[in-house]
Amino acid sequence: MYYPFITLLTILLGVLSPALLLAQGQVWKLKKEVNDLKVYFRKSTDSKINELKIETVVNAPVAAVVAAIRDVPMQPYWVYHCIEAERLHTVSETENYVYAKIDFPWPMSDRDYVVNSKVWQDTIAHEVVLHLSARPHYIPEKTDVVRIPLMEAVWKLKDLGNGKTKVTNHLKSDPAGTMPPWMVNLAIDQGPTRSMHNLKELVKKEKYQKANLGFLKKSKKN
Repeated sequence: MYYPFITLLTILLGVLSPALLLAQGQVWKLKKEVNDLKVYFRKSTDSKINELKIETVVNAPVAAVVAAIRDVPMQPYWVYHCIEAERLHTVSETENYVYAKIDFPWPMSDRDYVVNSKVWQDTIAHEVVLHLSARPHYIPEKTDVVRIPLMEAVWKLKDLGNGKTKVTNHLKSDPAGTMPPWMVNLAIDQGPTRSMHNLKELVKKEKYQKANLGFLKKSKKN
């Protein structure tokens, strides 16, 4: 009876992760290990929807992962159920605004979202951070889709050497609507894990493996 709602949640939470470090003080609990992914959850301090964290190691340098994630036209190839993506405005080489549309199963309406995307290099933690946050009013809402009002995610990428990168994907979101929180929490990891597996395949492409991003500098490790 609940299958359509679970499907909706899988899609919605999948596109929201394509990750975020907000609530503090709660203990992460390992939900499952699937292939080479570790999936954690913890209770949020300001929502009944759990926070999600996925950790994995990618066989690609940091620049390749950054280049793949920020390649907006390629998002439909790896972000779960994404059917359209475009860059709305480029602020700088490290910041832009992105629009995307997500296919939802009938009879539910498709969703879309606008995010502000920023990337920076943390030379103290020796990692690169990508931060995405919803900007639902950046462009007018469209009549045939529902605008996602809340989305915030953070990707943290750490160079492990030998062409490998540790990827931590942290998500805090709330799909809103009338769906009970327990149902949201039940499906919270399905979309993000599929998107992560797709990303790990995408970064194998030569154009990403050879990516040279001018704003990324090799950090000296202690």
